[in-house]
Amino acid sequence: MNGTQLIPLNAVIQTNFSLFDTSNAIFFFSGNNAVYDCFRHDKITGGEQFVQNMGGRFRDFNYTTNGVRTFLVSLEYGVIIYEVIDGKQPQLVELLENKENPLYFMNSPPSKRVSFGLGLCSDFLVVFGGEGCGLDRSIYFYSLSMNMWFQQEPDFSTPEWRYNLQMVTFDNTLYILGGQVYDRQIEEVDSFTILNYKEIIQSLIDQEGYIDFKLGEFQRESMNILVKSNVVFRGSHLAVISNNRIIEFDERWIIDCIFEGEIEGRLFSGLENNLFCWNGEKLLEIRI
Repeated sequence: MNGTQLIPLNAVIQTNFSLFDTSNAIFFFSGNNAVYDCFRHDKITGGEQFVQNMGGRFRDFNYTTNGVRTFLVSLEYGVIIYEVIDGKQPQLVELLENKENPLYFMNSPPSKRVSFGLGLCSDFLVVFGGEGCGLDRSIYFYSLSMNMWFQQEPDFSTPEWRYNLQMVTFDNTLYILGGQVYDRQIEEVDSFTILNYKEIIQSLIDQEGYIDFKLGEFQRESMNILVKSNVVFRGSHLAVISNNRIIEFDERWIIDCIFEGEIEGRLFSGLENNLFCWNGEKLLEIRI
């Protein structure tokens, strides 16, 4: 933690919405009650550019990235999925369900909701929880290769329903951190091991009729942490804001405090293992 600096950047960002990032840039929307223009802030040069107009299609969204691919999902008015293509001509490309797929009769998208958890593991976008979905504890998987949804019904091992949760992937294991159940804050960590999806999809193709779709199983971790931000990678470790500290932990859940001070907001992976933080007004660089 010695030598860590919190540096305000001269970024011209005005938004009422959450920001999302790729390995090279941070993206944000303009608008008041719905998103309209999308802009890109370069992490290296600090320059900003217009990307595209979103037409006010949604307001609440979540995003997930594995450092190579980044996806943005909104379930507020129905399912909307974009993949963020970051290059010389950055754009957000909408992914549509494949109604021609022979397994489309199994398509089971999540219902409308906000403040849900979103993760990316193997070939799947994973959705869990959310507010406004009637305490739905099912787990929803969107296959990026098949462009359709699968639903896993809850069982005794499935975590309790929640919203404002965080999800992140280590290898083939998806972790659910914290969340909120009305006025109660959840501090436990649940892990969900994703099975071999290729074998499962092949078994679905080979069968007919009703199929009991199951992609993995939950395990409860012993670590307790009060999560106050999203979770991001810093090198091979995970970083998160917990109260007025930025803490990080490795795959063995060994925790280290890398910054302590007045800080809140949303974290983003930085350059050379540094971090960025958006506190709703300013973009800060955390040099470690």
